[in-house]
Amino acid sequence: MEKPPSRDIEGTERIMGESGRAGKIAMVGFQRRYSPVCIKAKELIQGNKLGGLRHIQTKLCTGRMISGEDFILEIGIHHLDLARFFFGEVDSLFVHSYSGSWGESYSVNLKFKNGAIGSMMFSDQQSWLYHNERVEITGSGNFIEIDNAARLTYFDQGADILGVAVSSLFGGRRGKVVWEPNTACLTAENSHFYQSGIIGELRHFCDCVLNHKNPQTSIEDAHRTMLLAMQLRKAVAGSPLSY
Repeated sequence: MEKPPSRDIEGTERIMGESGRAGKIAMVGFQRRYSPVCIKAKELIQGNKLGGLRHIQTKLCTGRMISGEDFILEIGIHHLDLARFFFGEVDSLFVHSYSGSWGESYSVNLKFKNGAIGSMMFSDQQSWLYHNERVEITGSGNFIEIDNAARLTYFDQGADILGVAVSSLFGGRRGKVVWEPNTACLTAENSHFYQSGIIGELRHFCDCVLNHKNPQTSIEDAHRTMLLAMQLRKAVAGSPLSY
């Protein structure tokens, strides 16, 4: 099903209950997790290429939403889910918001249960036609940047980069490795549907159905992202909330 699974926690929990009783797979479409750059970022994290996780900083800013749509549940929830995907569960959050008839803007600070911290900016005050998002993940050794859900840059702080020594202007073995689609080559793998994670999530769903696997973005996992989104919605500017 498309994200969000429901407009509220109660609806999400009803779906959880019904899918469990029916013995059916319920998967939620948080497709960013299935994009090539986010899969690569997760591989680097799990391969200890960044060291211990320290900080995540994200920006997700778009143009105005269609009247009646919920910006946090339709757009912001993508990065809330990625924060959990990369760093694990959130312990607390702190929100400042500036919203009105003209639109919405949110500044969110997170503290994760593993001790890491995060900062996120959400807004519908920019444009759908230009750069919309960025994710930076900092570890105790190296860091990565995901630009507009299509380009990943891995910055090395002094060791070989994936076995290849790279010299910088300052000397030593420092540099970066970039992963990005070759848009000049018109293949399915270079298309928006593939790079944004839509093809990946459909393949994952088919694999789960055919091989009786539990989805990565199961309704149970999506429930935890929904809890985080609801806490953000409830947060009063300047008031920290436990998650």
